[in-house]
Amino acid sequence: MVLVAVTAAACGKAGRSDSPASDPDRPAVVVGPRVVLPSDTAHPDTMPAYRERMEDLKRRVSEWHGFVGAMVVFGDRKVLLSYYAPSATVRIADTTLTGAQQIANGLVDLGRRTSIREFLRAPYRVHATDSVAVDSGTYGILMQREGGPRREERGTYVTTWHRTANPQQPWVILRDVLKPDPTGKAGKPPEPQRPAKAPARGKVG
Repeated sequence: MVLVAVTAAACGKAGRSDSPASDPDRPAVVVGPRVVLPSDTAHPDTMPAYRERMEDLKRRVSEWHGFVGAMVVFGDRKVLLSYYAPSATVRIADTTLTGAQQIANGLVDLGRRTSIREFLRAPYRVHATDSVAVDSGTYGILMQREGGPRREERGTYVTTWHRTANPQQPWVILRDVLKPDPTGKAGKPPEPQRPAKAPARGKVG
């Protein structure tokens, strides 16, 4: 019986492999995840792809602001509705409008009461995530009653956009804050191409 035990032990030793997987006494090697340095993810606005994407969104935002301004001048509530989220808010000076319908009605009423001839914006900066974008800049409103003097209002604005699942209107306004500048030094409004007629919803975005 002793001979059998010794022989079995010898055979087990001879059959043992030197590979790490077959050696229970050899420490295991664990491969951890790649270390991500702060420099790998910091400052996304310095990355060319991000900057290009923001410039493209800035151009589209400028176009949408132009349409909204034109619809205020034309008094088109239906098109204005398509640019605002159902729970959107708009604040102009000390007036706050809540909900897309109230916003559309309020902006059209404002345009008629004050005889708005132009409502222009100049986006300066745009930042965006997957579902939210924020742009800021200056705005200018030109008001003139027939035969009356020209009046201008200038100021700054911050607009928050929300991404939708609608390819015809991929972004809608969630919050819009306009602050008039009493000094009139907020900057001269831009001269964008103004639509000749109310754009169809399928033409936006």
